[in-house]
Amino acid sequence: HSVSSKGGQDIFLATLSKTGNCLSLIGLGGSGTEQIRGFVLTSDTVLVLGSFNGSMDLGLENLFLSRGGTDSFVAFYNHDLKALRSGIRFGATRYLTML
Repeated sequence: HSVSSKGGQDIFLATLSKTGNCLSLIGLGGSGTEQIRGFVLTSDTVLVLGSFNGSMDLGLENLFLSRGGTDSFVAFYNHDLKALRSGIRFGATRYLTML
């Protein structure tokens, strides 16, 4: 498995087997800086909370574009990281960052 940077700082998500082998790996990013602020795992979903500036690709057909400064996002993936269930961006024309 391998991923490439899309610019700035990117996010990488991976699932590992009980023995530490990489089962899946995805890179999320865009032109600016992306950061994970938190995540939740359930039996079938990976919920990722984070922030970004510029543009960001969560695996959707359309990029998320920041409205200015730093915006936040929530993304729901299948447990194997192979499908994005949904994603939403939060932001205004000024800085908005989840703590």
